[in-house]
Amino acid sequence: MVRRVTWIVTCLLVVGVPGLVRADSIEDVQKKLIESNAKLKSYSCKMKMVQNLDMGQGNKVQSDYAGTTEWMRKGDKVALRTDLKGTAVQSFGGQDNKMEMSVTLVCDGDALYTLSTQMGQTMATKQKPDDSLGGEPKKFIDNIVAKHNVKVMPDDKVDGEACFVIEATPKDPADAATIAKTIMYFRKDIGVNVKTVGMDKDGKEVFSNTSSEFKINADVAADRFVFKAPEGVQVMDMTAGQPPAVNNGP
Repeated sequence: MVRRVTWIVTCLLVVGVPGLVRADSIEDVQKKLIESNAKLKSYSCKMKMVQNLDMGQGNKVQSDYAGTTEWMRKGDKVALRTDLKGTAVQSFGGQDNKMEMSVTLVCDGDALYTLSTQMGQTMATKQKPDDSLGGEPKKFIDNIVAKHNVKVMPDDKVDGEACFVIEATPKDPADAATIAKTIMYFRKDIGVNVKTVGMDKDGKEVFSNTSSEFKINADVAADRFVFKAPEGVQVMDMTAGQPPAVNNGP
C-alpha cells in the first residue's frame, strides 16, 4: 500500500522521533546488528511460514507451516535445530494436490542434516552448512546486498521489540518476476531476523516468515543438535561431489 507522506510526518522524521529514526546506511545497520548478535549465546523461538503464490490462470501454490527453532553458539560456529510441520496445496490445471509435510533441520556446527517427510516418503540429506546459517548478520546481509538494491526503512517494532527494517529489491529484473520486494525486520537487541515479508509487483503479499516468543540465552540441551535418522532411513551424503548414501539409522 502506497502511503501519502504529509509534511507533518516529514518533519517528525527530520527531528528524529523515537521509532522513526532512519539509520544512516545499510553498513551502519549491519555493524549494530553484528555487535548485538555477538552477545547472543542461545535462543529458542516459535516459527510461522506462510506462502500464497499466484502464478495466474488458476495456478497457485499455498502453504502454511509452523514449528520451533533452537540456536546455540559453539565458538566460531553455530548449532541449529528447526522443526516444522504443515500443509501445502498445489493447484494446476484445475486440479488441487494437498500434501502434509514435516521438515527437520539439524546443524551440529560442522554438517547440516535435513529430514523431510512428504506423501508418506521420508528422506534425509547431509550437507555442508551455509556460512550464513542461523542468520549471522554480516554474512546474512552481505548475501542480500550482493543480489539486491537495499534501502534502510524507518525503525519499527515486532511483538513490542525495536527492529531495524530493510527493504530489498532484486537487481536482476528476472528475479523480480515472483518476489518484487522483500521487507526484513531485525531485532536490535539480539541482531536476529524476526520477520520477513515478500511481495509481488502489485504489492500483494506472497510469503511471510515470522519468529516469536523468544527465550534469550536460555539453556538448550546439547543433544538437540545431534542428528539421528529414523530406523530404515538412509542419509544421502552431499558434502562431496558424488552423493553416496550413508546409513545413520540405529
